[in-house]
Amino acid sequence: MSRLHCMAAGLSEVARHFGADMPASIELPSETTEGALGLVVFENKGRRIMRGVTWGFVA
Repeated sequence: MSRLHCMAAGLSEVARHFGADMPASIELPSETTEGALGLVVFENKGRRIMRGVTWGFVA
């Protein structure tokens, strides 16, 4: 598993690709590293939602 992730697509492109609802506002760093904010798409009752979460595992 890589500890550094970069995303070239914008949030609207990611939402469209996964058929997810756009969050009201979310500020993602250009690179996702452990402890920084990362993007997750999850499904709840048939609805896909994007959310920013702290990335990585607690050591």
